Amino acid sequence: MSGIQGVVTDSSQLPSDEELYCPELKLTSVPLYAGARHFAKYCYAQNNEFWLCRKEERDPRKCLKEGKILSLCALEYFDKVKESCPNQFKKLYKCIDWKSSRKDFTGCKKEELSFDYCMYNKLGLLRFEPGYMCRPHIHKPTREKPEIYKGRTYPDDYLKEYPQEFNKTK
Repeated sequence: MSGIQGVVTDSSQLPSDEELYCPELKLTSVPLYAGARHFAKYCYAQNNEFWLCRKEERDPRKCLKEGKILSLCALEYFDKVKESCPNQFKKLYKCIDWKSSRKDFTGCKKEELSFDYCMYNKLGLLRFEPGYMCRPHIHKPTREKPEIYKGRTYPDDYLKEYPQEFNKTK
């Protein structure tokens, strides 16, 4: 029965409470959505590292460290928003909550612009330009190659074949 995944046995190693503990981000979905565009840029590297780990390792227990780093980045980001642009952020998420039946930015462009302006002036943070996430990007991991790639070609080895202009960033 080695094909069954997700089964816990006596030999399974579960993470300790210390490994699992991380301060909680106490926000509902609307404020998370309102801050998501800037959060995506603020924690871009940490997010990529976490999801690459999850994809490569195929075992969430091996990515607890990366998940914690991403969670702490989210806490740091929303603390900075609360310190720097609390009024603009509150107006934006309340607008999204009350004016939009689909909980999106429709009808809240004035509040969104005000929040964008504040984030840029106070934190120097611009959100990604439209279409940025649709383009291919290369993420160089900071962690060691996963066990599944030992002795095999790692995706990084294929990058030598791409033209130089492929890896340009703005």
